[in-house]
Amino acid sequence: MVALYKREHEGRIIAVSRHGLLPLAHRGFESYASFFPEIKDSKRILDIFRTVRKHLDRAKAMGIDERAVIDSLRPDTQTLWLGIPTDEKRRFLRHVFRYWEIIRSRIPPESEAIIATMRNSGQFNVIAGRIRDFVERDAALEVHYIPRRRTTDEVDRAVLVINCIGPESNYGEVDHPLVRNLMKRGLIRPGPANLGIDAQPNGAIIGRDGASSDVLYTLGSTMRGVLWEVIAVPDIRVQAERLAHQLIGAILGKRRDTAHRSVRF
Repeated sequence: MVALYKREHEGRIIAVSRHGLLPLAHRGFESYASFFPEIKDSKRILDIFRTVRKHLDRAKAMGIDERAVIDSLRPDTQTLWLGIPTDEKRRFLRHVFRYWEIIRSRIPPESEAIIATMRNSGQFNVIAGRIRDFVERDAALEVHYIPRRRTTDEVDRAVLVINCIGPESNYGEVDHPLVRNLMKRGLIRPGPANLGIDAQPNGAIIGRDGASSDVLYTLGSTMRGVLWEVIAVPDIRVQAERLAHQLIGAILGKRRDTAHRSVRF
């Protein structure tokens, strides 16, 4: 959308999403002290949410940006996620994820300013709701959607429809020859809450039989079900470094074992 704006696109743009939320922008703000000790033993998303909500309200009263509250948990998010049962992870994805995401996955201030300009001019409109159907009619698409808290369709005509949902995160549903083959052979299985690939925290892939591989490893977005915060460059860099050390250590260990077995007396 920002690219369209810079190309002086004049057409109207409508975004339809379940909650109608847009990401916040990067911005400098005062830090907020971590409250991880208050929730480190929590197993229920509702309990964690209530504590986070308390600190968001406290930060607002102190004049501290809400982004600082979420950022304060950043070093411990993986630890927290590892301790939450799968059912609670699913509950987080259903009820809290989108609100977390707009704070964590922030956009450049320039993009925020462009979006604000387009919304103020009426060129860009964000609608909370869900798309029900597309109908081709007269060289265009009729988009049928139901706005949130409504029971009847609204219809808008569009020349172009862009799917911005993103890639399939449930590897049991991914339609790719490599993934299908690995799933069929039982070498991989969907991760917790059907996010990514199941694996140990160190990246060792867990197969259909529940055994951890000493050959197949993964990192990055495929680890989201296991560690959650794994898609940012700093996260991937740390994962890659740890995995490299682990693999090099395993190779050196095998060489030492081979050398010891080769000794003759």
